[in-house]
This record gives sequence, C-alpha cells and structure tokens, in this order.
Amino acid sequence: MSLPEGFGAEIAHEKSGVVRLILRGELDVSTAPQFGAALDDIFTTKPVELDIDVGELTFCDSSGLHQFVRASRLCAANNTPLSVIGAKNVVRRVFEVSGLDLLAPPPERT
Repeated sequence: MSLPEGFGAEIAHEKSGVVRLILRGELDVSTAPQFGAALDDIFTTKPVELDIDVGELTFCDSSGLHQFVRASRLCAANNTPLSVIGAKNVVRRVFEVSGLDLLAPPPERT
C-alpha cells in the first residue's frame, strides 16, 4: 500500500493467523485514512489476533486516535484480540491523555 510521505503502514500476516500492522511516522488528519484503509484490508479476512505496532510512530492526533477506536470496535465485533504495542514518548502521552492507554499498556521494563 502506497502511503503519503512521512507515514507508513506495513501489514504482515503470520502463519498462525495473527496480523501485525506496523505504523511509522506521523499519523494525522492527512494519513489517518490510510490507517483506516489498512484496517479495512485486514478485516476482509478474520484475523485470529491483531497487533498494531506503534514503536516507530512519532506523532498521533485525534484523527489517528479515532482510527485506533475504530480498530478496537472492529476487533470487538469480530472477537479478535487487539494489542497496541511499542507506544513511547509523545505517542504514549497521547494515549494516556485521551484515556486510550488501556489499548497500549506501558512497555515492560527489563
């Protein structure tokens, strides 16, 4: 999927049926539709689990948060477990302030 410069989304299907969506760069009003399109692509089949890796996401505004809520609803409707992993710095703070930090628990400390 070709996405605007500054944002990237990579979908990886694992043999176990787990789908990993890796988001990179800035997720904002201009790139949120591409995140939504990636979700649509993923849910054309019923994934066993959806992992959204935001470790390389550098920014997320309310348009991006809306898509995370949408992902949560799609997963709930399909009985698909959802994990949002790797949130740090600014992105972690956006999840905390919005109350969506339950979707993206803090990284495990080693």
